[in-house]
Amino acid sequence: MAVIDILLDKSLHTERVNIQRYMEYARLQEWDKFHIFSKRAKNLVPRRTPTALYCEGISRYTEGQVLYLQKQIEEQSENAQDSGVELLKNLENLVAQNTTGPVFYPRLYHLMAYVCLLMGDGQNCDLFLRTALQLSDTQGNVLEKCWLNMSNEWWHSSSEFTEDQWLQTVSSLPSWEKIVSGEVTMQDIQKNKFLMRVKVLDNPF
Repeated sequence: MAVIDILLDKSLHTERVNIQRYMEYARLQEWDKFHIFSKRAKNLVPRRTPTALYCEGISRYTEGQVLYLQKQIEEQSENAQDSGVELLKNLENLVAQNTTGPVFYPRLYHLMAYVCLLMGDGQNCDLFLRTALQLSDTQGNVLEKCWLNMSNEWWHSSSEFTEDQWLQTVSSLPSWEKIVSGEVTMQDIQKNKFLMRVKVLDNPF
């Protein structure tokens, strides 16, 4: 393998690790570490090379921004509303410009729905959720559809949010050995999704 190929592989691996850590710290609400990796992950944003890493990375980066918006709204930050409007516009542009490719459209519409939910716009939240579900059906994207249905059910319910919900989810993930042996069903695996919480403001539904 040529030296340039080795360096390229190393660079791609580093970017993938940065994106993954950025995403996990956002989900765990470890904001100091999130900001460190946010600066590193942001290097991916200006690029337009349609690689699988870029498309997945942009999707994850945007999810992190949405979760940070959640924090801003919870803390009633002065510019939270403006941040939400800008973020929603950025998500719409990602779809309009076909930045990630159609396979990531359900995820982007899912994030749009959550931004609307955070900003108290139940009508557009439902619209984006329906769009994401329709796209998932069309694509046969079973995993994304499962996640969307879970969000839809939770957002419209009166279930109380638990602070360590994601930690509980991670700790309940089955081992690879159990999955391979058939001890757990695909339905059980699909239930282990990160749920974007709804108890930030009064539920608009």
